[in-house]
Amino acid sequence: AICTVLVRTALNPLELVKTKIQLGNDEEIIQYAREKAEVKSESSQPEDKPALGTTQIIQSLIEVRGPLSLFQSADVTFLASVVFGLFGFGATELFRRAFSAVFFDEAAAAANSPNEFVLLAAAGVATVLTCAAASPFELLRVRSMAQVENEGVDKIFNGFVDQNRQKRGMKTIPTSALATSSSSSAMVAAKGLQLDDIKPFWSSFFPIVSRELPFAVTKFLVFDLAAGNIAAFLNDSNMMGSDTKIQVGVGTAGLILSAFSGALAGIAGAFVSHPADLIL
Repeated sequence: AICTVLVRTALNPLELVKTKIQLGNDEEIIQYAREKAEVKSESSQPEDKPALGTTQIIQSLIEVRGPLSLFQSADVTFLASVVFGLFGFGATELFRRAFSAVFFDEAAAAANSPNEFVLLAAAGVATVLTCAAASPFELLRVRSMAQVENEGVDKIFNGFVDQNRQKRGMKTIPTSALATSSSSSAMVAAKGLQLDDIKPFWSSFFPIVSRELPFAVTKFLVFDLAAGNIAAFLNDSNMMGSDTKIQVGVGTAGLILSAFSGALAGIAGAFVSHPADLIL
């Protein structure tokens, strides 16, 4: 949970830019970035709109709204990251050991290199449970990043409840509650919450599963295969010396190997899950 919070919060600017590029609803930033790109390319044809990249959007956000704008929705990202990290890695390890103990033996449960089938099964079950726990937070995070400017998690929460109440023809949350950014607005909304107000927070469960399941399975599988095979190759070739054996995550060489394997796993996971992420 700690690692996930640190990484995802630090990378919040990239996630924010990705969301703005995918939605294209922040007209002020998009137009500003496109005008700068057109000036640089010296394009005289208005129909030739240059493609906008991550760096251009980041620069535009900083110039128009300041550096802190890159951390829009960081509060919701923090909450979602706690749930994803706590359940994602913890539950995967729990189910890996449990499945290994049930279908193999206790020695296999404690081994550092589990059976790939067990690893995939554990990652799959853990991901479904994680998505069930994280769906409300992920829904709020995506809606928060979809806003043109930053709004607190309480406003996003109340706005979503209000939107669904309007669809059902019910009385909405008082405007005074929506207008404040303090925690009191969340308390006002919570007092009148009904089951029908809560259920929509899991409306994104299946889209989130369709993104997280292939990402998690690919991530854990690629990491396990890459780290194990690279370590075996280096140890068999004695590249680190006959007396030195590399273990994944142990020592400087092991940490470098773990980081490299994690990077490969992340790239592979992002590739297979990108279509579902775009839909979400």
